[in-house]
Amino acid sequence: MSEDFYSKINKDDYIYFVLEDDEVIDAKKELSRIYPNIMLLEFDNEFTRSINKTFDNQFESSKTLDEHFLDFYKKQVSKELDDYSFELVSEILKEKK
Repeated sequence: MSEDFYSKINKDDYIYFVLEDDEVIDAKKELSRIYPNIMLLEFDNEFTRSINKTFDNQFESSKTLDEHFLDFYKKQVSKELDDYSFELVSEILKEKK
């Protein structure tokens, strides 16, 4: 974000960013002010590495894909998936196999 840096490059290029900062608020909005053509923005920091490690460890277990989805859903919305919705998701997952 330093003007010393971006004044030496073409800011209109299509750019792929990997942010390593641990505390970034609204990164895409801030970067877009200088770099209008952001193609992809990823984070590689302590938080994302811990999530990936947790996710990898969970998938090594003997759970089914349905069970993994139920766990994911519960973590995202803090409640259990109702039976009807679970049946729909289960059918979709079977079709994708």
